[in-house]
Amino acid sequence: MSPEVPDALPYFLKGANRITAVLGRDGAVVIHWDAFNDSFEFSHSDQTVNQILQEQGIGELENPEHEPPAPVRMSGPVWTMEWGEKRPASRDFGWKNVEVIPASDIDGRTEEAARARAELDVQTFVSAHTMGLAQGDLKETRNKVIAGLEAAVAEFEQVLETHANDEKMIQFFLDTKRNRMLLEPGMIPPLRSEVWIGKNKADFVVELPPGERYLLVEIERPIHKLFTAKDRVTKEVNHAQQQVEDWMNRISEHPHEARETLPGIREPQGWVVIGRRSTMTENQQRVLERRNARTQNITIMTYDDLLDRARQYLENLRPFEP
Repeated sequence: MSPEVPDALPYFLKGANRITAVLGRDGAVVIHWDAFNDSFEFSHSDQTVNQILQEQGIGELENPEHEPPAPVRMSGPVWTMEWGEKRPASRDFGWKNVEVIPASDIDGRTEEAARARAELDVQTFVSAHTMGLAQGDLKETRNKVIAGLEAAVAEFEQVLETHANDEKMIQFFLDTKRNRMLLEPGMIPPLRSEVWIGKNKADFVVELPPGERYLLVEIERPIHKLFTAKDRVTKEVNHAQQQVEDWMNRISEHPHEARETLPGIREPQGWVVIGRRSTMTENQQRVLERRNARTQNITIMTYDDLLDRARQYLENLRPFEP
């Protein structure tokens, strides 16, 4: 994760807290506690909501005898950071997180749902940073990411049609800050482009979480076909795959040289992005799947695969839209 990103994240999303849901007599409370590891625990309590809030030094609800009609998030005065620094709670920084919800909602608060939501919130902030978007309120930030990625997908489809024979144009489009997530939504920024590996130059190098995991990407023209009429892989595919193999061999043979540019790199993966799925028959698609399964560390894919991954990422974000 980029060093700029953690400061933009709510503290409880950074893997240092435990979330405990407490069902009080006058409503349900979700408290985000300080902790040393990332875990979720759901329990029940006979305490009232205000008793729980007072214990946390946060305050009281105005009408404690009634269940809140909708979730209410309350903030304490300060956060104590892992390194001892105290910071005021705010919308931008995060919350001394106590969320009061109707008791009827407690059944929907599962460990799996909480973990998925927390992870997606982190992805939202990281994605906004990757795309160069201003970050603020979580819902606002998520909407910006969704809108930006939707626009990127739509424009990329047009670029693939109008510049199908222009490899440099494709590379330029993907290297634009907003569009970088089209290559790999889960990347750790920044995206590295035109990286020299020995005497050869990789089009893109993507770092993947949890870090020091690298993806070497060779971009070819969308107009190229992947197979001949006899279901043989084309020379363009073979040449591109050989390029990636050459990079991997260089890294294996000269690890210290490689790590000067790509810290910690050991056994990277490789992608060749070439052509369109519409040029392949169903049998050719099956042949490609088997070939990818055999090679393991090098994947041949079409530009439609990149689009599918971006659309799936959008679908993952949308269930949490306000």
